[in-house]
Amino acid sequence: MKNTIKKIIFILIILCFLCFLVTCKSTEKQYNVLYQVSTINALMYGLYDGVISFGQLKAKGNFGIGTSHALNGEMILLDGIAYRIEADGKVYNIDDSEKTPFAIVTEFKSQKTIDINSLFNLDKMQNFLNTLFISKNYFYAIRIDGIFKQVKVRSVPAQSKPYPALSKVVKKQSVFTSGNVSGTLVGFWFPAYISGVNVPGYHFHFISNDRKFGGHVLELETGQVKINIGVIRHFKMLLPENNEFLNIDLTPNMDREIRSVERGR
Repeated sequence: MKNTIKKIIFILIILCFLCFLVTCKSTEKQYNVLYQVSTINALMYGLYDGVISFGQLKAKGNFGIGTSHALNGEMILLDGIAYRIEADGKVYNIDDSEKTPFAIVTEFKSQKTIDINSLFNLDKMQNFLNTLFISKNYFYAIRIDGIFKQVKVRSVPAQSKPYPALSKVVKKQSVFTSGNVSGTLVGFWFPAYISGVNVPGYHFHFISNDRKFGGHVLELETGQVKINIGVIRHFKMLLPENNEFLNIDLTPNMDREIRSVERGR
């Protein structure tokens, strides 16, 4: 009888230990796992209806970029707080109940940090970042904090149905420039094979430390900044369930249009 009781106690201890391990595994944060809502080609075609709430999005990561329902402004997620830079150039906090039609987020963890004090424009900065990547086959989350000699950004106004294509929307974009501004660049780099799903190459949004200036980056000049890079090897994506997404043809190559939209042309 005593041996039976001992065996039962031993089994219970083992089960409790296994439950503890499973609980720890499930609650452990997954760093540098990319979570994406919809595709860039869907956004290019004008699919601007929100897919999930920002409350749900922030459960997936604390760092990212995207837009809001009806393409209302440029979104930036930094340190777990979501901001929207609207067409008036002002920065607003995004409520958890609002929805996003397109976003890319991650729980950011830096794996490489570099301090620079050089005058780089956007192209030179991107060329420098290229030298820091361990492979051109991975994704990268990039955070750059510091002083910027100049930052030129854009935002777009909320759209009404029937939604126009993104290439038409950016022709009416609002552009703002700020000099000697302290703030943060939040961005990602994707390899060419991601074409159609996301933007191949770089995609940056900016927000100032005082939260009064920001948007989608068109041009910049760096001052003294700190670069942090996270390598992304895991990718999860949520696709819309609405009729527009179900019926749209996303097969055409839109790389040229995407590059034009990214540079605000």
